[in-house]
Amino acid sequence: MYNPIHLLSEEQQNMLMASMSYNLAALRAKAEVSQSDLSAMMGISRQTYSSIESGLRQMSWGTYLSLLLYFDYNTSY
Repeated sequence: MYNPIHLLSEEQQNMLMASMSYNLAALRAKAEVSQSDLSAMMGISRQTYSSIESGLRQMSWGTYLSLLLYFDYNTSY
């Protein structure tokens, strides 16, 4: 059944989040922003952000969307 609230499947969301996670350190370095500053802007702890960036923790969909807007990230690169 079509649900307009969820346009992407969980699998598609996970693929997008994994793609960004893989590139997260480079994106942050290019933006010249520290983990502390970026995590503060997003409302998460630096430890949580560090775990996401290092691949120890999967980001939430909300965190992905926040990072997407911050970095103006395009997965077609």
